[in-house]
Amino acid sequence: GRLYLKEPLLAMRGDRIILIDTSTGTVVGGAELLMPYFTRELGRGFATTDFSLLDSPKPVDKLTAIMGSTKAWVARRGLAYMFNVDQSLLADLGRDFTILGDYIFRSKALEIINSRIVDILRVFHSKNKSASGMAEADLAAALSMESDFSLSSAAFKAIIERLSGCGSVKKVEGLLVLPGHMPKLSGREAEIVSSIERLFVRGMVVIRSEELRLLGFGSEDTRQAVDYLIKNGRLVRLTKDHYLSADEVGKAFEILRATLKEGDSVRVSEFRDRLGCGRKLAIEILEYFDREGITIRCGDDRFLREI
Repeated sequence: GRLYLKEPLLAMRGDRIILIDTSTGTVVGGAELLMPYFTRELGRGFATTDFSLLDSPKPVDKLTAIMGSTKAWVARRGLAYMFNVDQSLLADLGRDFTILGDYIFRSKALEIINSRIVDILRVFHSKNKSASGMAEADLAAALSMESDFSLSSAAFKAIIERLSGCGSVKKVEGLLVLPGHMPKLSGREAEIVSSIERLFVRGMVVIRSEELRLLGFGSEDTRQAVDYLIKNGRLVRLTKDHYLSADEVGKAFEILRATLKEGDSVRVSEFRDRLGCGRKLAIEILEYFDREGITIRCGDDRFLREI
């Protein structure tokens, strides 16, 4: 049974309770406390709870009890107190449950959710061929509409992190995509992208925004083409108005790494000479590496950041 108290009571699982009728002083009954408190989310599933499992010494049985037959996940926070067990006993729950960060999922339910996420992304790619990817919030909304499982935003993020970590989905510039996905451009979009890429053949020479405007495609169309190239790893924005092909940035990194193998640090003048470019471009590339966490600046010297 359940008791609802007017005021909070400090109690632990296993404590003994005596119920007394205060008007007569008569003992009405007694009980042993199986669970000191429960969250609102857990309370919704009590209709299908097997309360006898709460008396089991095994954390897995208790977890099965409080999750009922319908709940897909539960937050780990507070479970050790609810069950009156050491936190370490909740670290290995067998094959039926999977731990993701601060959450515990039913393994079968998690497989279904993972599959639906992949299916949603596959449908999105087929209907939005030129889109670089799907926003995480849009994917969460689509999943909540199609899924039988209600997920908190934090639980959803935990699932996405796992899928990203195992390579089932990828994060590209904040968007979610399936591995191997490449946006397909329309005829005009492809023409603009191709015109920009022809500027890449100049090698280690910065591409300026004013040059892009002179291509004559319109500012908005050009901006979208530039964003497409950046999101797909073919163009790098060094500053607000300066760009360089990703291949050249990659070459610059290899030169930087080779230079730092010969010494502990590198200065702008040495890096400029190794690249064979102007000082301004050398500075912009090094500052880009600083922002990306590749290098760290100390005075006039730069060092590879320890990872």
